Amino acid sequence: MKLAITTILLTLTYATAITGTARSPVTKITLRSRVEVQPAQTVVLKDVAQINGPRNAVQKIESLPVATGPMPGKNSFLDSSEVQQRLQARTGIAVPVSGAQRVELVGKCIRFSTQELANRAREFVLEKLPADGRIFEVTVDHAPKEIVTSFGEAKIRTRTLTPEVRPGPVAVAIDVVVNERVVASTSVTLNVKATAEVLVATKAIRQGEALTPENTVWDQRNVTRKPEALIRSRTDLTSMVAARPISPGELITARDVAASFTVRRGDTVTLTVTCGSVTLRTSAEVRQDARTGDMVRVRPAVSSEDIQAKVLGPGVAIITR
Repeated sequence: MKLAITTILLTLTYATAITGTARSPVTKITLRSRVEVQPAQTVVLKDVAQINGPRNAVQKIESLPVATGPMPGKNSFLDSSEVQQRLQARTGIAVPVSGAQRVELVGKCIRFSTQELANRAREFVLEKLPADGRIFEVTVDHAPKEIVTSFGEAKIRTRTLTPEVRPGPVAVAIDVVVNERVVASTSVTLNVKATAEVLVATKAIRQGEALTPENTVWDQRNVTRKPEALIRSRTDLTSMVAARPISPGELITARDVAASFTVRRGDTVTLTVTCGSVTLRTSAEVRQDARTGDMVRVRPAVSSEDIQAKVLGPGVAIITR
């Protein structure tokens, strides 16, 4: 920065112990237009001015207090007339002042801007979101306040103010930490939008009806407000049926579907009966609809009574004793 300066020509007369008539050379004091100073600390003449002249004369005035530093990031102004008065009080000589009349004092600080803090919070939230195939977009709903501190070794630490990070509103606290001690804090409210390719009904689907490409479509949708387990990633539909009536345009969740029945009432299956080392096979009639893994009532061809068997797959059931 080009410094606008005001020059004070100060002639200090010093009488020697022997003659009392000797004079010092001219001492030149150049006030700076703007300086950064330590907050709440005493500001001396050498902080705000360049001082040239005889060493003994410079030493006499360079530590002259002229102001107190403003708080971090704040500013105050020092009039050259006030400098003149303080010099006169120190030396007993009226000091002429010319040029610019004020020095701007700025408290030294580290400034964390609103944008920087918001970006830190966004990065923090994105790291916390699950990598499950959804696409997340994080925007700022309520921006954080700028943080200004005088500490030189300050660092940013983020933490959530909500129980978990998930799509929707997320509150994040932002702390400025020095030596593991929080010296300043602010907060930001973010909004997490989630999109994903999901299964959508294109027409009304009755309960028990199979899901097919004719009644469903894969589409990219906003799933921010759908906490349920949506059917995604091009899941195979051939073994799925609707667990409830589904309306056109509905996003289909895992709770909306069920595996289709492996065997139906009236089907004939091969029934394997195992008892120790003995295995018998016969045919049996299925007495109820069932899926793979279900226990189902069957009636063996050699019996007039129903018994329980486990469905292993299409056309296969087993009894183990």
